[in-house]
Amino acid sequence: MKKQYIKYQVLLGPVVLLVIFGLWFWSLSALNRVEDSKGLLVLEKGTVFVTSKDSGLEKLASSGLEIKEGDTLRTAKDSAASIMVYGRAETRLDENTTLVIEQADLQGLSLNYKWRLTDGRIWNRVLRLLDLESSYQGQTDSVVATVRGTAYALSTLDNQKELLVDHGSVLIDSNNSSFSSDLKIDGDWVSFQPDGRVLETGQAASSTWRDDAWRDLNKRHDANFVESAARALLVASGVQSGHKPDQWLYGLSGWSEKLRIWLAGKKAVELQARYAGRRVAYAQDLIIRGKSGLAFHVLSEAEKEITNSLQGKHGSEYTREIRPIIGNLLLSVSEVSPDDILYRFKIRLEDLYVRVWEGEPAQVFYARALAVDARLDEASAMDCRVQSLERLRETINAVEQGLAREENDFAALRTTLNPQYQGLLDEKIKSHRLRLERMRLKLDECQKPSVSIADLESEALSATSTEPGLDGSESVTSTQRDGSDGSSVSNPPIDTPPTVGENNNQPPVTAQELDLEKIEVLAQPNPVNVGESARLIVRGFKRDGSSLDVTSLASLKVIGNLGSISGSSFTASAPGSVTIEATVNDGLKILSSRVSVTVIQNVELSRISISPAGGDLVTGQARVLSVTAHYSNGFSSNVTAAARWSLSNNLVSLAGSTITAGLGTGVVTVTAEYSENGIIKNSAVDFHVIYGQTTTGNFN
Repeated sequence: MKKQYIKYQVLLGPVVLLVIFGLWFWSLSALNRVEDSKGLLVLEKGTVFVTSKDSGLEKLASSGLEIKEGDTLRTAKDSAASIMVYGRAETRLDENTTLVIEQADLQGLSLNYKWRLTDGRIWNRVLRLLDLESSYQGQTDSVVATVRGTAYALSTLDNQKELLVDHGSVLIDSNNSSFSSDLKIDGDWVSFQPDGRVLETGQAASSTWRDDAWRDLNKRHDANFVESAARALLVASGVQSGHKPDQWLYGLSGWSEKLRIWLAGKKAVELQARYAGRRVAYAQDLIIRGKSGLAFHVLSEAEKEITNSLQGKHGSEYTREIRPIIGNLLLSVSEVSPDDILYRFKIRLEDLYVRVWEGEPAQVFYARALAVDARLDEASAMDCRVQSLERLRETINAVEQGLAREENDFAALRTTLNPQYQGLLDEKIKSHRLRLERMRLKLDECQKPSVSIADLESEALSATSTEPGLDGSESVTSTQRDGSDGSSVSNPPIDTPPTVGENNNQPPVTAQELDLEKIEVLAQPNPVNVGESARLIVRGFKRDGSSLDVTSLASLKVIGNLGSISGSSFTASAPGSVTIEATVNDGLKILSSRVSVTVIQNVELSRISISPAGGDLVTGQARVLSVTAHYSNGFSSNVTAAARWSLSNNLVSLAGSTITAGLGTGVVTVTAEYSENGIIKNSAVDFHVIYGQTTTGNFN
């Protein structure tokens, strides 16, 4: 009996270990559960009431309440609230405001939201709508505002309707027969009489909007919303689950994913798309953590996987699953500026988003138009006093190229579109024209002679400024060191080291006399491109809050081998993340501080290639071509969907990226053109059309 018991133990032990290993292996590919987005109420202050469509009874509302279609919201005096619209928009209600939600629906990519303002005023911040089936519309009793990604305010106060476009564009309609639909863009405002007739119009930059403090308050709220929405969209992709590419179990987790997909049955395609989307999100996370080299390798592999799956056996089903995943990731970086380390990732995502719509010409057009919207938003946000004027020119040039392509493509596409799509795309092109003209005027203003940045900084140091507080009030700050104007000094005084040769009747500052409490080292700019330099600044802080520049007294060193230091400059030599350490001897104390500097590879488009690279083509046969972009860092990407094609003669016909040989013989040259960030590359291949017979019309 005892022997039999031992035998069972011997047999059971390996089984238990195998089960434990299996569960552990299975867990390597776990995905976090994605909850459905909702419209949620955020109570900011005061009292808010909600009337449900079902009960018809008004009751007190609290934060976290789900706002549904048919609900009516009312804010009391000195109250404010926001509605988080499926994580893609935010509608903010001011005091004494009544709002009715007439439509609220999110299906995959398509967001449809409609509300009616009966009294008060609201502010809307809408991330880009990702497809032509989406809509976001607000209205009063006489004015209708339709947007596809913007920030704007609408109010109905004192029997007068007003609309302000902070940025983007808004299509305005009125129930007055004398008013025809009109597009308003960045900074435009318009007021209406009760019957819908236009009373007054202007631009916020050149005239007085009647509540600039409220506008400034909401712009700060917008920045918070965009940041939180981007973070939530990234988390929803599963980036916080699984093992990341810089972890040692990443390779093994890939095998675990394959096992899950193999056992998933009908859910296999959905699972495959979610894993691919998570790898794209991993690339974004790696860039944020300063590992750009690995990030773009992971992104390239994910792009290849997605492209192959789109063209695979279950391509149509995979397409439906991957579109919202890539679309949401694109939204998460929609506000990234050209100076951000994620900007190149954003451009790659824009190209990938076009690719997942291949086969639907109207949606491909719209996906490309979203990229033009992004360039216009970037140009609108640029401040030429503190940013490179050349950067603004490059962005405007990219918009001009994008708009030229839009106009050509729309001319060829128009007759194939239904009236709804025709109107939407025509409106998009008109919006781009208007906004481009506004950006050209901005460039002209920036190119006029003006005071230097140093003059502006000097003026700012000696001036007293007023800044609106979060509650709309103003706080006064002064940069005078003694606060002699009677105001409170909001910033600690800054002591500047004596100028060499200046007769200031003070002994020179020495390390033994500093009496510092701490030091802080900064790098400007950060991130920095490979081959470029960042200026290192070390400031010392005293117990009384004052500070002084101690860069000349600091010892600087690089921890890592991604660059070198000369004087107070760090020159980057390789991509990645590097730490700069500064040390200052202050009498008997040794103070130190570190700063992490992100080094990014300044990658440019080097060339493109066509595959196959020519060859024989039998009359009547077809061949599918693809275009690959090659970059200066050695990476490559399939850009077939974004390429433009041309033929040297009519020996073959062209449909998309497929050429079909006619009945004639001879040589035809097929040329592809692709542009990215203002760089245009061409590639050409020759095909020999010969007589022959074939049993199939397509081959690769």
